Amino acid sequence: MTTQKIKELVEDYYNVNLSEKTRRRHVVHFRFLYYHLAYNHTSDGYSLDAIGKTLGGFDHATVLYGIKQYKDLYEFDKRFRKMVDPFINEIEQEMEVNTAENTRNLRRQVRRMKDKIIQMEKQLEEIF
Repeated sequence: MTTQKIKELVEDYYNVNLSEKTRRRHVVHFRFLYYHLAYNHTSDGYSLDAIGKTLGGFDHATVLYGIKQYKDLYEFDKRFRKMVDPFINEIEQEMEVNTAENTRNLRRQVRRMKDKIIQMEKQLEEIF
């Protein structure tokens, strides 16, 4: 999953703008959620600095702080956990579906490549 997709999902699900330069608690907490997901669940391989830039220029220290804050919030704040758990479950299900689709696509590609290799071997045998 890409950082852009995660950002869209969080913003749509919670109806917030993560790029907004604000210190309102609910926006900041959902930004922490985004940092956590972007760092732990993306296929982009982004650095902390790059993750911060996806929201309009937050630096690596802000992202690292947000990831740590997310862990603390999730562990100790039951209301936050209740808000986040349904969304996390939804994301994980989507990632499982994407993984299954990617696996099927890879298997198809491998089969096609094997077929091409067999065809090329036959052509080489005809030449020699």
